[in-house]
Amino acid sequence: MGRWELGPGWQGRGARALAFGRRGRRWWQGALRVASLAALSHAVPRAPPPQVQLHLVEMIKAKKSGAGHRMYKVCRRVLQAPIVKENTYCLEVVGKELRGEGEVNAQGQREGRGTMVFPSGNMYEGQWRAGLQHGQGKYTFATGNVYEGGYVEGNKHGHGKFSYAEGDVYEGEFVAGLYHGRGKMTYATGNSYEGEFAEGNKHGKGTFTWADGAVVVVRFEADAPVGQGVKWSADRTEAWEVQDGKQVRGIPLDEAAQIAARIGLPPP
Repeated sequence: MGRWELGPGWQGRGARALAFGRRGRRWWQGALRVASLAALSHAVPRAPPPQVQLHLVEMIKAKKSGAGHRMYKVCRRVLQAPIVKENTYCLEVVGKELRGEGEVNAQGQREGRGTMVFPSGNMYEGQWRAGLQHGQGKYTFATGNVYEGGYVEGNKHGHGKFSYAEGDVYEGEFVAGLYHGRGKMTYATGNSYEGEFAEGNKHGKGTFTWADGAVVVVRFEADAPVGQGVKWSADRTEAWEVQDGKQVRGIPLDEAAQIAARIGLPPP
């Protein structure tokens, strides 16, 4: 039997890259031109110049497909977000308006509650200590990715949720900015992995579930399935032994339960 899903469903997000191709590069170039023109002032003009309107029209026409759709969404977020020329610290952002002064300590360092808006279009809202993100916060990227959860000395740390613009969502433990500990990654495809992570990768015991309901209990090392595992059909009436990510033979359900027990997880 062939290897089961050693593709996008198994890969760690750190190993992936967007491959837009020739057409996608045109949209990206258009997106950069729009963002550059918009960033020339603190506020976006009510009536954009003709070249901005042209790029927006082209992206809107293609907004239902592939790379064009992604670039359309990026441009829309950039144009709707507050635009600053340098890192700007305030109390909060309402719509596109920066309001109030962020809290600071006696030394003038950011401490307490505050919001930092970056020229890139990224924004952090939450708690600070000694000038660094520390406590609970929300970091919104111009690309549409969003992290909500704990921070320690400027890094994502503790429990958090990272939602990617394309639909993948990780919720679980972070250490020094990386998935580490127990967590669940739910993919836009409908597949999911729940189990152990280390340094940003699936690592340790876990359960991988396909959108159609089939389930595998297995161990991972550096994002790859290793050793003996077991797979169940969606209706749980059939089971197969798995070795290093390869389905090797059909087995009785009681044997499947024993393999899962040796791994340290219950049958689905």
